[in-house]
Amino acid sequence: MCLKDPVGRLCGSDQRDAVLRAAQVLEAHGHHIVEYQYPDGLDATPWFDHLWIFDIVRLVDERAREIGRAPTTEDLEPLTFHLLEKAKAGAIAAHVRARDARRAYTIRYLESMRGIDICLTPTLAVNPPHVGSLNFNAFTDVDAWSKAGYEFAPFSIPSNISGQPSASCPYFKNSVGLSVGVQLSGKPGDDLLVLQLCAQLEMSSDANLKELSEA
Repeated sequence: MCLKDPVGRLCGSDQRDAVLRAAQVLEAHGHHIVEYQYPDGLDATPWFDHLWIFDIVRLVDERAREIGRAPTTEDLEPLTFHLLEKAKAGAIAAHVRARDARRAYTIRYLESMRGIDICLTPTLAVNPPHVGSLNFNAFTDVDAWSKAGYEFAPFSIPSNISGQPSASCPYFKNSVGLSVGVQLSGKPGDDLLVLQLCAQLEMSSDANLKELSEA
C-alpha cells in the first residue's frame, strides 16, 4: 500500500481514504497489507516524453509527404506543434537516452517490489480537475503542461514505463459525488492476480453496493 507518488508527494485526502478502505477489504479477504514506498530515482519527467513523441514526427512526416509540404502552425494544434519541435530539437539521441533511462527505471522499480506481490495506490493523486483546466492553451509551454499532467496522474507512470500489469478500479464516491479509484499494479505475468483482486474490490465498492441495495 502506497500513498505517496514516485517522487514522494502525498496524495489527496479522498485518494488516501479510498486506498485505506480498499486495504481493509483486501485484508478481510486474507491478504497481508504492508506499507510500500517507491524507490529513489523514479522521476521520469525529464525524459518520459521522448519515449513517445517520436511517433508524432513519423506521423507528421508521412502526412507531409502525402501533401507535398511541411506543416505550419495553422495545420497543427499548438500542443502537437510544440511536441513536434521538442522531438526535432532532441533528435534521435534524446530518444536513445530515454530508452536507456527506461531500462534502468524498470530494473529499479521491479527490485523495489521484490518483497510484495501487488502495489496498491490511488488511481489519481487528486480529485479530477475542472473541465478545460488541463487544456494546453492554459499553459505557457509544453513543459508546464506536462508537469501539470504528471502531477495529476503520477501513479500510472511506473507501470506504463515498465510494462507491468496494472488496473484502475473505481472504488467509491466522495462527498461531492466524484468517483475515486484505486490502482493495483502487479509483477510481470501476474495479470490474473491483478484482475482477481479487482473483482474482490468491485464486490465491495460503493457502486456495486448501491446496485445490490436497489435490486
